[in-house]
Amino acid sequence: MMWNTFIVKRLSAATYLMDKVGKAPKDRLCRRDVGMSDAAMTSFLGCCSDLLQILMEADVRSDEMQLPVLDTEDAWVSVEGQISLVELALEQKHIHYPLVEHHSVLCTILYGIMKFSMKSVKPLSLFDSKGKNAFFKDLTSIQLLPSGDVDPGLLTVRHQFLTKLLTAVVEAQCSSQKNRGSPEESVVLSVKDRDWPALAVDLAQHLQVNEDVVRRHYVCELYNYGLDHLGEEVNRSQGGAAMTSVPLGQQKEGSSRSCLTAFYAL
Repeated sequence: MMWNTFIVKRLSAATYLMDKVGKAPKDRLCRRDVGMSDAAMTSFLGCCSDLLQILMEADVRSDEMQLPVLDTEDAWVSVEGQISLVELALEQKHIHYPLVEHHSVLCTILYGIMKFSMKSVKPLSLFDSKGKNAFFKDLTSIQLLPSGDVDPGLLTVRHQFLTKLLTAVVEAQCSSQKNRGSPEESVVLSVKDRDWPALAVDLAQHLQVNEDVVRRHYVCELYNYGLDHLGEEVNRSQGGAAMTSVPLGQQKEGSSRSCLTAFYAL
C-alpha cells in the first residue's frame, strides 16, 4: 500500500532525473521534478531502501507467522464504514521477492549517488533492457527480470560505478576523520548511517561484478587516503587476500610504506 500510494511515483521521478543529469541533482531540480529538497530526497531514497528490505525480510518469515485474529467489540459489529487499515493490510497479496530485490538494488544505488554527491553516473545505465522495464511496477506482479550472462560492456560500467562509490565512501571517511581530529580507530565504517563497504560488496554480487575486485579497490583506496589503520584492519578481516592485487605504484605519497609493510606481512 505504501509503495503504490506514496513512493513509486516519486521514486520514478527521482530515478529519471538522476539519469538525465548524470549526477546527484541540485536542490532546484529536485524540488522541480520530485517535489522535495535534495536533502529530503536523499533521506527519502534511504527510507525506500529500508522499506524494501523490510518487505523482503517479512516475506521470508511470512510462512512462519500466523495471521492475527481481529476481535471486534459487539458495539462495533453493526457499524458500517470504511475497512480498517489492519484489515486492508491483511488483504494485500504477497510480494514478488525477486522484483522487490531488483528495486532494492536500484534504491541503494540512488541513495549512494545522492549521499556522496557522485558525478558522471547514470543509474539506469547499470541495467539492461529487461531490468529497466521491470522498474516501478506493482511489487506483487510477475515481471521479466534479467538472468543469465551479462554483456561485458555492461559489466564494465557496473564495475566503474562500484569503484567510484567506494572511492567516495573513503573520501567521506577521510573527511570525517580530519574534521573530528580523532584517531583513525574512530573512523566509522558505516559513514554515519550504514555499512557502505559491505553494501558495495552486496551490490557487486547482485550486479554480477567480481566481489574480490571490489574489496581490493576499497583496501587500496584506504591506503591511498592515508587511512592505513583501517586498510590493515580490512585486509586482516579478508585473511590478507585483499592486498595481493593492490597496485603499490599507484599509492599516494606517505602511504606506500604502509602498503609495502602490509604486503610483506602476508
